[in-house]
Order: sequence, then C-alpha cells, then structure tokens
Amino acid sequence: MVADVTQDRGLQYITTFNSDDLDKATRLGFEPDPHIRQLHPRDEIDTSGLFRFRL
Repeated sequence: MVADVTQDRGLQYITTFNSDDLDKATRLGFEPDPHIRQLHPRDEIDTSGLFRFRL
C-alpha cells in the first residue's frame, strides 16, 4: 500500500477520500487512524493557514 511505501522511504503522501471509499479501504485491511492529520489553521500569525495561504 502507499502508506507502507511512504513510511519506509520517509515520504509524505497527501490524498483525499470520500468517506465511503475510506470505509471500503478499511474493510480491506487499511487502518487509517495513524495516517489521518487534521488541519487546524489559525489566524494568530501571518504565516499560519493552509500552505501559508490565508483562509
């Protein structure tokens, strides 16, 4: 799986899933919890935001 390859090589892989597709992957044995990162953009400083873009 992509998660295994990226972990082995020290890479980051960014993707999006519809919730039903994530459910399918989970049923096939993928454990998503260790790989999910929630974004928490803040307005506190000028360099915050998503990829330094202000939201």
